[in-house]
Amino acid sequence: MIILRPITEKSDAQNQLVVLIGHGLVGSSIVDSLIRRGQMISNNIPTDWTCPYQFSKQLIGYIKDLNIDADAQIDWIWAAGKAGFFATYSQITEEKKFFQIFLNAIEEIFTKIKRENARLHLISSAGGLFEGKRFVNHDTVPHPRRHYGKIKLQQEALAQKHFGLTRLHIYRLSSVYGYIRPRWRNNLISVLIRNVFTHRTTAFYGNLNTLRDYVFAEDIAKYIANEILEKSHTHSSISLLASGRPASIYEIQRMVERATSRRAYIHYTGDENSEHVTFMPSALPSNWRVSELESNIRRIVIDALHKGLFLQ
Repeated sequence: MIILRPITEKSDAQNQLVVLIGHGLVGSSIVDSLIRRGQMISNNIPTDWTCPYQFSKQLIGYIKDLNIDADAQIDWIWAAGKAGFFATYSQITEEKKFFQIFLNAIEEIFTKIKRENARLHLISSAGGLFEGKRFVNHDTVPHPRRHYGKIKLQQEALAQKHFGLTRLHIYRLSSVYGYIRPRWRNNLISVLIRNVFTHRTTAFYGNLNTLRDYVFAEDIAKYIANEILEKSHTHSSISLLASGRPASIYEIQRMVERATSRRAYIHYTGDENSEHVTFMPSALPSNWRVSELESNIRRIVIDALHKGLFLQ
């Protein structure tokens, strides 16, 4: 759990908090973006993800110890979750349990602050909710096929139950990619780049023509940071964060090859995840800005080489 406060000498600064759960690719990018916008990390608290009881005990304890008064304003961010696209029922059941514990812990703090002063920013999945759908727009109804998509939809419903329809912001992300770090979850682009430099073949479900929508974690972070720091947003929202410009697996392969000046080898292992998932630009928020895919891939390669991630 990471707690951030504004860098300011104003007396009310101690009562403006951002509390983030989940420090992977998306969560870390949000923290970095908030720091660039004038926030600072006041606490970085380890949490126990191996035992729901310990997680609950720690979270409620930390929340009770927060130095805040009744007028405090808190933005909660849930960017956690280990379950991937192919998660089993038992894995998503465990994840749902941790999310419910998180929501229950938030209820504890409503004994100290006004409920209307708290907002929840929930990271969800457009790919999980709309698998196999093309040209997804505002009217497309989520219809998850896998356990992964179902848990995301259940999390959205649980969040609405606790926060109602006025203080909840849901962000449905398409296929996220970003800088490569050892502890972050892999994605097609990061795996391709890593395997090119380590002389490995990339195994992938699908085929060369499979269309997906790739969105840069930095773009997501900037958008969510703006939503958090814009205090006038008092109404609930569901934002689809995608590029609106799908790319095939073959196109991604060629972009990685141009960025690395090396050949990328892909082995297709089946059609279990081969259906297209695309989104209409008209379904995206009006203030959402997307950076260019191939330029970002080059940035990721340069960053990885600079950090020596592929040294043997």
